Amino acid sequence: MRRTVLATAVTLSLAAHADSLQQSDASHTLTLYQSDMAMVSSTFTAPAATQRLNFNGLPRGLLPQSVQLTGNTLTQQRWTVDQSFEQRLQAMIGEDLTLEHIDSAQTRSGRLLGFNGALFEFEYQGSVMRYPVQGKWQPRLPSYEPSQTELSLQLGLPLSQPDFELSYLSRGFSWAAEYQIELQGEDSVDLRARAALFNRSEADFSATTLNLLAGNPRTPQQIQPMMEMRALAAAPMADAVAVTQVQGYQLFRLPQRYELSAGSSQRVPLFEAAGLSASVNYRINHNAYQGRRPGIEQLYAQQQLSFELDETRIDKPLPSGEVQLFKRDTNNQLQFVGSQQLGQYSPGQSIDLNYGEVFDLRAQRRQTDYQRNGNTYLQGYEIKLINGANKARVVEYQVDVNEQWTLVDSSQLATADGMQVRWLVEVPAKGETTLSYTLRLVR
Repeated sequence: MRRTVLATAVTLSLAAHADSLQQSDASHTLTLYQSDMAMVSSTFTAPAATQRLNFNGLPRGLLPQSVQLTGNTLTQQRWTVDQSFEQRLQAMIGEDLTLEHIDSAQTRSGRLLGFNGALFEFEYQGSVMRYPVQGKWQPRLPSYEPSQTELSLQLGLPLSQPDFELSYLSRGFSWAAEYQIELQGEDSVDLRARAALFNRSEADFSATTLNLLAGNPRTPQQIQPMMEMRALAAAPMADAVAVTQVQGYQLFRLPQRYELSAGSSQRVPLFEAAGLSASVNYRINHNAYQGRRPGIEQLYAQQQLSFELDETRIDKPLPSGEVQLFKRDTNNQLQFVGSQQLGQYSPGQSIDLNYGEVFDLRAQRRQTDYQRNGNTYLQGYEIKLINGANKARVVEYQVDVNEQWTLVDSSQLATADGMQVRWLVEVPAKGETTLSYTLRLVR
């Protein structure tokens, strides 16, 4: 009882004579991360000499251990957040509960046995039943009047001026790089980069300045109790350090302010470059294993787009993200032709993208020789490369070998590289070319 009274007294001491500030009244700068997190810096206005502050409407994903107030110390902090539907349902395990069908007036009264976030177990008339949380049967929970989130701070020193900055980390925000590439023939591409912004929190951020950090720094564990209170030791402020860059990470600063509404997603341009030099290549891969291979194996060529990030055209790094490839058909209609996940690249690097099979360029492989002498295998193959297009194509034909090997003979010049052997073979328009080779494999 004494502990309860003490906690209540501390809670009241924080609330008494505190200025209540609304999140919607502040101006905000957000740095969005690619891993479900944002650094929020909000500028509020309060009467000078204030020493207690209450903030209402901050995002539920706020990490209380990250709260900072520029130019001041915090001697006490309390963070209160509403119970979510899931938390309220979890708290009722073992208690009587009524379910209501959302399309009718039917009800079922029983006992809640368990809940895992997606399904809940319900005992009804002696039977155990499972219902999806998003299904037709919904729990009728006791009346609950939610209040918005509240952060209460007691300052070590009174505010020296009305405007001050509150900073904290919050879950529920992220961004992703997205790329659109339009092929112009087979020798150039147009590149457009944009950022997808996500606000999965319940808080609105109006006229917000946005920074986007590319990379995945290690993030703190989320501590999210219903109420967290901590007493903070009063300590002298350290010397302020101005940081203009983030070591090891790229920071994109967007040039204008944006509306980040609760539960929204939007896309904004980052940069674009037209006419980047490119080439389209075709590759067919086969594996070489010891043993007989009867019949004919058929594989279609994979298309690979290669282009260079010309430093005279692109002065920004490309964060990892999804690439979508487009090309115009003979009627000049834009068509989607493939996609791939892109790693991180810097200006001056070359990018290779594999974006699908070619239906009219294929290889037919037939085993023409097989001899075994103990652990040594001599295997010959004939490869027929068939091109159905109206123009000649060069195919990179590659064989991957998983054991000790030697190329005994080949009808065309080959390149050996570790556990691979490759040929560049030109296949005429509406025609075919035959390649033959023999491998010695040692197990």
